[in-house]
Amino acid sequence: MVFMISGRYKAAKIFKNFPMDITVFLGILVLIGAIFRIYTVYFKSNNSIKKPALFGLLLFALFSSYALLSCVWSPNLTNALFRLLNLIGRIGLPVFCVLMLIVRDKDNIERFINNIFFASIVFVFAVLYFEIMYPPELGYTLNFWGGNYQGIGSIVSLGATIAIFKFSQTEKWKSVLFVAFVMVYFYALIHVGNRTALLSALFSMLPLLLLLRIKNKRLFFMRKFFKASLLAGLISIILFFYSLLHVLPVTLSRMHILLSQYGGGMSVYDRLMFLKISLFQIIPRFVFFGCGLGGWQNYSGFGTAFHYPHNIIIEIISELGLFGLMIFFIFMFAGLNYWRKSKQYNYNFYLIISMLFINVFFNALTSGTFSTDYWFFVVVALMFMKKTNQRYFYTRSLVKASN
Repeated sequence: MVFMISGRYKAAKIFKNFPMDITVFLGILVLIGAIFRIYTVYFKSNNSIKKPALFGLLLFALFSSYALLSCVWSPNLTNALFRLLNLIGRIGLPVFCVLMLIVRDKDNIERFINNIFFASIVFVFAVLYFEIMYPPELGYTLNFWGGNYQGIGSIVSLGATIAIFKFSQTEKWKSVLFVAFVMVYFYALIHVGNRTALLSALFSMLPLLLLLRIKNKRLFFMRKFFKASLLAGLISIILFFYSLLHVLPVTLSRMHILLSQYGGGMSVYDRLMFLKISLFQIIPRFVFFGCGLGGWQNYSGFGTAFHYPHNIIIEIISELGLFGLMIFFIFMFAGLNYWRKSKQYNYNFYLIISMLFINVFFNALTSGTFSTDYWFFVVVALMFMKKTNQRYFYTRSLVKASN
């Protein structure tokens, strides 16, 4: 977990005189720890890797191998190798650890998700600290401080999603605690400056509508409906008072620009321009095998300037072609297939993973480059959990209601 959010700390002054990149240093430590843990789990204890995890590992290895092969015809070998290192290190190492160690046991998955939640609390306090101590304009800086993928935006958004899930699980007085948690998370999200993070958290609430399919549990549904209404009401009250004061937080002011300016402002204009370049200039020319990893910048005409399509599917089909996209889809839909089957034996796992997947997939479709969208790949890797007869995951209310 520390390694996955370490990019957030790369520019920190405390590491100014550190002899190497802090992310690389933590990555080496994680790799050593993972090797030791794999030795104790598989070799010392004579366990075998489960078929779902092995299948996911092979598919990701195939995708990474093809990305490596595409470096051969990439017009920018330096950029291609940099992107490949990100794909293998920042994505491959967490995916490898999740598939080899985390998905073996539901308790490991629960601890892993709780670690995301606890890490997000630290970032929420960081946002609140800077909101109190510094001028409001800093929120826009926070959006780029570690980027959407290396800390502030994505980790707070994922934490909000997990808080909403926990909120839907609680009963009686605990609901008040998680209502407060959720409100604090959304307060942080509307100040962090990242519109995608806010929208991802909101859209991740959609799987809770699955509760409507639970039959003969009218009282149960009414409690959940009341909780959801209370949450929506509190969010609306906060936004209402902000509108009265004419002081919009950074995220909401950027959202206002998106909705009020013609064409959605520069952000939407740039994304549409990148989409047109991909669809009409690059993809028709390299439709089957792509222009090579890191080649989008060159063939789009931006040269060394760092631009990207802001859409994981468009970027993969541009750089790796239909062949690379096919491997990517096989990996993703294989995970979704195991996730779909989990509904029969672990409803809560099915629900929390669906919420996390909507969060990270929405982010991957609207922002980011696939070599840094490691949260998306990690959530897909979590779907390869082995089948278990243990029905309880987190608290018990949803499982009881779904029986």
